[in-house]
Amino acid sequence: MRDAVSEPTPPIQPAPEQRSLVDRQQIIKQIGGVRGLIDSGLPIIVFITVNAFTSLQVAVWSALGAGAVLLAVRLARRENVQQAISGFLGVAVAAFIARQTGEARDFFLPSLWSTAGFGLAFLVSAVVRWPLVGVFAELLWPTPGLPDSKAWRSQRELMRAYTWLTLLWAAVYLLRIAVQGSLYLANEVTLLGTTKLFMGWPLTALEALLTVYVVRRVRRRISDPKTSYSPAGSG
Repeated sequence: MRDAVSEPTPPIQPAPEQRSLVDRQQIIKQIGGVRGLIDSGLPIIVFITVNAFTSLQVAVWSALGAGAVLLAVRLARRENVQQAISGFLGVAVAAFIARQTGEARDFFLPSLWSTAGFGLAFLVSAVVRWPLVGVFAELLWPTPGLPDSKAWRSQRELMRAYTWLTLLWAAVYLLRIAVQGSLYLANEVTLLGTTKLFMGWPLTALEALLTVYVVRRVRRRISDPKTSYSPAGSG
């Protein structure tokens, strides 16, 4: 049945001067780019390589040294050091835990904890209808034409896209936990480190590009004056 309350939501008017989302290059830059891949990956490569041929003690200090060198290079070149600092702190915490426990596999324990936390957060946000992909997208790159910062939740098409994308991100985090967690339990340190590299930045980049593609398509659809949508949750 139709009534006055369920009138279609007017299409969002596109803003010609503002792109719906950043382009591919900007997305890659946001998640660190090639330098971010080096900052996060090199200490891991150093750790698993040195640990395989020497000892945990040497591997820990070698990973810390690699992180410190990367940070020093960024500082010397006067580049943005935010990712280098966070990467070095992450390596320091991981190295501390591994050294305290005497287990090389515990070098990867902090990343397993954070991965599980992110996966749970994305999953819960989708269930409670505040999908994190939508929250982040509308915070960083708002949909043009919306009357306020929360109006995207009343757009059925946007909510559906943001929810499924959030579930996708949650599934990838949980996949990482399943694969890397099993390698952790099996004490396969070298394979665990290698898997972490391949399931880290490259997979995140693919997810980000897919997210941009899907959201752009949805935003174009709801900006089309020939198409009308009902508010999310209406019957």
